Amino acid sequence: MSKIPKGWAHAKLETLYSADGIFSDGDWIESKDQDPNGTNRLLQLADIGDGYFLDKSFRFVNDQKFSLLNCTEILEGDVLIARMPDPLGRACLAPKLPQRSLTVVDVAIFRSGKHGVLPRWLMHFLNSPVIRAHIDSNASGTTRKRISRGNLSSMVLPVPPLLEQGRIADKLDSTFVRVARCRDRLARVESLLQRFRQSVLTTAMNGRLTADWRTSVLGSRKTQLSQKADSKSIQENEELPTDWRRITLADVTLDLRYGTSKKCSYSDDGHVVLRIPNMGDRGKIDLSNVKRAEFVASEINVLRLEIGDLLLIRSNGSADLVGKTCLVTKKEEGLLFAGYLMRLRVSTDVVLPAYVALTMASPELRAVIEATSKSTSGVNNINSGEVKSLPLSLPPILEQTEIVRRVEALFAFADRIEARLANAQTAVDKLTPALLAKAFRGELVPQDPADEPANELLKRLVAEREAAPKTKSKRASKTA
Repeated sequence: MSKIPKGWAHAKLETLYSADGIFSDGDWIESKDQDPNGTNRLLQLADIGDGYFLDKSFRFVNDQKFSLLNCTEILEGDVLIARMPDPLGRACLAPKLPQRSLTVVDVAIFRSGKHGVLPRWLMHFLNSPVIRAHIDSNASGTTRKRISRGNLSSMVLPVPPLLEQGRIADKLDSTFVRVARCRDRLARVESLLQRFRQSVLTTAMNGRLTADWRTSVLGSRKTQLSQKADSKSIQENEELPTDWRRITLADVTLDLRYGTSKKCSYSDDGHVVLRIPNMGDRGKIDLSNVKRAEFVASEINVLRLEIGDLLLIRSNGSADLVGKTCLVTKKEEGLLFAGYLMRLRVSTDVVLPAYVALTMASPELRAVIEATSKSTSGVNNINSGEVKSLPLSLPPILEQTEIVRRVEALFAFADRIEARLANAQTAVDKLTPALLAKAFRGELVPQDPADEPANELLKRLVAEREAAPKTKSKRASKTA
């Protein structure tokens, strides 16, 4: 038994409620018992968050069935404990709901009663790392774990004095509000970075990203832009800088080819075949999950990738993945590609493959691709003819090089911020369990010697329950 602060006591969960409290499973409600026109809300596992009520369910039971099944009404402040993942054993407080509510059998209901432990404190302690680990170790089941209410009942908790329970709950509540605000702010930064990258690509494709470069390198005559160029997209015929041309991909395409339909496997033999899972983010190919197949020399010659080739997704259930493009580098040279991909090989005398890859990722061209590939059948496709007809704003090679350099530099800057953001998010995620662990050990708030010891509270609860008239159990009454 772990050491606890002075004034605390160890007690089983089943001993922490007063005579007017309850600790029971929810109700066994089958589909046939439900009524979409009923007035009693049936809370689900999906409603039980890790410390907060999620309010996701939309199922109901009518009054007649509620009475017939002897259902337990959920009251505001009840501690609801999920007996199934994820995560297993998560607990929240029932809020004040506009209608009478009940819950499913896999959600346990703990009601402290007038003189029991503080529900807010109990909810936090149930979500602490120590109790979560205990619940995991006492769970049963193979495909989907669950914990029985019997095992929950026998859990031993370190119980602080009642007044200290309030101080702990107040401290955790106020701190978790700040943690939630911090998470929201960090999430907004992530959204800002996405918008930043899209803005970089937009300004790169309309010539504004390199306007100062053209002034210094080519002279002011080359920098003039039409007054129409401020907000219009490629397909709306915006004016481009002098020496830029408006073409289609067909004008710079040397070869556009579908991949192999041959079945691949996780074998150590054969040639690596790149597939949709290998199409990574930021235009980079991911080689962490590759499959192979056997090919003859003639097939290899046709499908072999070269440095500077562009791979793009031609078919997918998600429209936002169709047209996703990656640039082939030295690492992928010689590899082959599968049938849901297309290989685009461009004339490098006219256009840089890296510039084409950036164009394919720009918001303006993404809108064209998604509109072209959208399907009502559930599978979105873009064919070779449609790819070749995609518009391309083409600057001179020298400016393409500068555009690629600047975009890569700005993206690298965004990546560094994103890495720092990820570290901050990890630190915030660790804060909640760390605070709960401190609370569980009695280190979160100071102890007050004037507080009534927890043992006195536990004695009163035992005496109150023993003095209360015996009532028929919920299960027995249902059976009867």
